[in-house]
Amino acid sequence: GINISKSSLSSGRESMTGLLSNVGYFRRFGAWDVTGSFNYSRNVQTFLVAYTSSGYSYSGSVSRRFGRVNWNGSASGSKSLLSQALGSDTFSQSYSTGLSSRWVGVSAGYSRARGSGILTSQGITAVPLGVPAPESPIGFIFYGGTTYSFGAGSTPIKGLTVNGNYATTRSDTFSDASSSNNRMSQGNVFLQYMFRKVYFTAGYSRLLQGFSSTGIPPNVVASYYAGVSRWFNFF
Repeated sequence: GINISKSSLSSGRESMTGLLSNVGYFRRFGAWDVTGSFNYSRNVQTFLVAYTSSGYSYSGSVSRRFGRVNWNGSASGSKSLLSQALGSDTFSQSYSTGLSSRWVGVSAGYSRARGSGILTSQGITAVPLGVPAPESPIGFIFYGGTTYSFGAGSTPIKGLTVNGNYATTRSDTFSDASSSNNRMSQGNVFLQYMFRKVYFTAGYSRLLQGFSSTGIPPNVVASYYAGVSRWFNFF
């Protein structure tokens, strides 16, 4: 579908025009299921500050059953650009795949991103529309990084659930004030066993995080936990 909108002041000298288009696709080829979508937007504004912003995003997935095993794969991405702000573009891509059967499942993913923004208390946020960014702004940060993730889960016997996941990220940030090579990895393992009305749970998590700008080695935080619970029906 395509949507077009336009707004203007009474003088007719300032206006805002927007375009939004999207398309979706789904089809089955024998045992294969395929879906996809694409979106594109563009906005031109002459209120107060003249600027043009545009962007697109896409996603797609494929799945198939092989006997007792289901396989799926997906990909998505997006890009946005503010023409009046130097370097104010953002770009991201992600890919994932997984296998699952009656009692076990595994998955893997990869993503990457780059762009620019302003450092706030909530982290790096996009440059507000209509606010041009100078070539060397204080507080303006360029970033880029990649993430790999893996996961697995199983119910080998009735009442027992075991799952775990691991993700690692490498990123870089650059600004007039400083630059940093950043590293983060996190892993979690969880186990639960239900026997009648009693639940036994246990888990382990480990987080490693480091920033070269601090000048200190990466920090590692690990934790273990275990517990027993039971539910009661009083009515």
